[in-house]
Amino acid sequence: MNEVNNLFTSILEEYNKKRPSQKKILSYLFSFQPDYYSSEFVDLVGRILHFKPSFFMESLYTPFREKLGKIYGDEKRREIERQIIEKFCLHKGEQILFECEGIIKKKVLKGYKLEVSSGNIFVTKKRIITEGTLKASSSKHDTSKRNSREPSSIFLSAQLAIEATKVPSPSAPKTPYFDAKKAVLYYSIQEDSPCYGYVFPITFPRNIETKKKSVLYDEEGCIMEISSLSFRAGENMGELMDILEEIQKGLINEQNLQEDCPKCSLSRKIKLSRCSWCGKILHEE
Repeated sequence: MNEVNNLFTSILEEYNKKRPSQKKILSYLFSFQPDYYSSEFVDLVGRILHFKPSFFMESLYTPFREKLGKIYGDEKRREIERQIIEKFCLHKGEQILFECEGIIKKKVLKGYKLEVSSGNIFVTKKRIITEGTLKASSSKHDTSKRNSREPSSIFLSAQLAIEATKVPSPSAPKTPYFDAKKAVLYYSIQEDSPCYGYVFPITFPRNIETKKKSVLYDEEGCIMEISSLSFRAGENMGELMDILEEIQKGLINEQNLQEDCPKCSLSRKIKLSRCSWCGKILHEE
């Protein structure tokens, strides 16, 4: 335990510098002996995550995962990440209802898409936590006609304006897909409840449908797609669809009523227990 405390102290000293060194912090973290794959190592990672979640997710998360994979391989890395999630990221009473290795995609604006690839996906009652690489892409030459699953650009502009501006960012380009990435990151770097990985809130999943290896649903004007890389993908997706349908029923308090959130002042077409934009609790469950 003394070794862990000494390493944590060294990491905090580096964190508090004007320009903390990513390489130095990682070298401290991975100098832990005798075994990285231990509860002490998981505790050390959790303490670092909670100390400065924004720096961890923006600067340490990707290289940490890469090094963890090189040391242990993908299977053990997933076990370690699950321990981090369960011990340091779940809210009181929150439980993992579904887990698979896969890819999650979120179509946020016509021509813009977010993707977190090739990592663990954890589904709880109120959110999806996913590990992997966050990417944003755009198709400026998309001339296809809008269909019933196409997101509303006006609706999403309001979402990105509220969520993205809350993420501290230096000199980054102001583009729609950059703002969308910031909006996803916002949910991972809350000081009171940081999360290892990327968070997609679940508020009111609609039009849920399953395909051979994926589940699609509408979520607050966006199209979500979760694909499994498992050999039992079809079985996985049927299970996930059942869970999402149960979540949908449990999240609705009263239908066909409109309510304003007192914090962000955006109207809702339905009453939810929690504001889907700012997270303020509207009704106790």
